[in-house]
Amino acid sequence: MANPERGDMLAALGDVTGAVAIRNMHLKMSSDPVGMQILAEKPRFRSNVVDIDALRDLPHNTFGYAYTQFMDAHGFEADGRAEVKFVDDPELAYVMQRYRELHDFWHVLFGLPPTVFSEIILKYVELVQTGLPVCTLSGLVGPLRLTSRERCQLLCTYIPWAYRAGHQAPFLMNVYYEHEFHTPLDELRARLRILLPPAVAEH
Repeated sequence: MANPERGDMLAALGDVTGAVAIRNMHLKMSSDPVGMQILAEKPRFRSNVVDIDALRDLPHNTFGYAYTQFMDAHGFEADGRAEVKFVDDPELAYVMQRYRELHDFWHVLFGLPPTVFSEIILKYVELVQTGLPVCTLSGLVGPLRLTSRERCQLLCTYIPWAYRAGHQAPFLMNVYYEHEFHTPLDELRARLRILLPPAVAEH
């Protein structure tokens, strides 16, 4: 579970346990103008759709450039997310797929590296935002891999932060991230009321 978002088993578990939460996510998107646009257009973030090289050439203060720096630094690819397989309703399946494909954007927004510790922290933010049971599972099982000191930090500092951050931000599924690549990262964070965490180690 070094990277909770990239395991096929965890992805399947998210599909089969998330029905109620996914419906609620769909309802929130359907109740928002941008969310409705996303549901209507169903953008996919894949390398055959988005020009990643063009994002690398953006000004260094932009969200798009920060995203490519995050992905390149850690050897990730836009196509690395598992496809939804166990959600029958196409509309709800898209919501779950969109959630998966936004995960790395949220790493960038919240300034969290893809370490085990930070993945767990982000899962708690996602739990507040989405209510997905798989986030609860990751948040409960993931800490077993941490040291006692890290577990103390998680409980005393980062879970309370995640609760505040998840509630302070708007519903982040209702952001059309593909339209924000040219936006300065600081400006986007301010608009989305992103609460940055206390400093997190990269390792």
